[in-house]
This record gives sequence, C-alpha cells and structure tokens, in this order.
Amino acid sequence: MLVDLNTVKSLELVQNTGGAQNTGSLYGLLNDTLTPMGARFLRTNILQPSIDIEKLQTRLDAIDELIQNPDMFASVREGMFEYRDVEPIFWS
Repeated sequence: MLVDLNTVKSLELVQNTGGAQNTGSLYGLLNDTLTPMGARFLRTNILQPSIDIEKLQTRLDAIDELIQNPDMFASVREGMFEYRDVEPIFWS
C-alpha cells in the first residue's frame, strides 16, 4: 500500500509541518535504529505499509520472540551494529 503525499504531510509521518525536522513525526518517535539500513527500512514501512497478513504475522512473531528473549534481542542488536550499511555495497 502506498500512502499519498497529502496524508504523509497531514499526519506528519516523516517530518513535522514546522520544518525539516523529523523529531515531531511518527518516524522520529519510532526511530531507535542503529544503522542507516534500519532507518531506511523503518521509513519505507511507514510510507508503504504492508497489507500482507502473513508478512505482518511473521514480523509480529519475530518481535514477540525478541521481547520474550532479551538476550537474543541484545545479540541481534549487537550483530546488526557491525553491518552499519551494506546497501551501498550492492549499488557500487
């Protein structure tokens, strides 16, 4: 699903209407990502939310697993930090 530009602006999904800052937006509120890759993934999912029930359920299951297992969460988070941004490698 694509969210139209007027909705993005009205709901302040990625930046607030007072300026270019994203601190007062949904993206700014949720963005606790460690990597540029994660930040792009979050932004994409805010602007193009999935409507695929299976995909959403898989994500919810993964989140539930990480919540139930804080040590696993810490390990995954630490591991992701090592891969700051692999996307430019694919495009260079």
